[in-house]
Amino acid sequence: PSPRMASSLPGDSRNLSALARLTGLNRRFVPYNGGLGETQLGWLKAELRSAAARGDRVVVLSHAVLHPEACEGTTMVFDYENVLDIFGQYPVVVVVLAGHDHNGGYALDENGCHHITLKSPLNKGAGGSCFGVVELCENSTRLRGPDLRDAVD
Repeated sequence: PSPRMASSLPGDSRNLSALARLTGLNRRFVPYNGGLGETQLGWLKAELRSAAARGDRVVVLSHAVLHPEACEGTTMVFDYENVLDIFGQYPVVVVVLAGHDHNGGYALDENGCHHITLKSPLNKGAGGSCFGVVELCENSTRLRGPDLRDAVD
């Protein structure tokens, strides 16, 4: 974060040198991320359990990334491992659409769920086409737009 942003954050998050020393997947523990926490994880588990019982397929929308391979490692929720564990218990999630990582990303998890991190329109400038439409079909999910390279990698 910028020094101005860091100065407005509580506690140890103001220590920019400590943040700069984070490596690997620990880079997610920065002030501009967060976690789902116990309450939201419980809600997610209950919703996916209900969806599985009904035979539904699920699309998850999240601002922050939920899979480490769908970003550069700094824009994931703190407790992404718990989220992926729940997805594994109830493998009804077919796609996760996320943002937050301005460069975009993609991962296919072990349950066949597509984790798509959409790029930021800020990176594409006025000439970019960083938008699209998600089509949910009976046997597929499609993302279409004028130039998908502007939206995803």
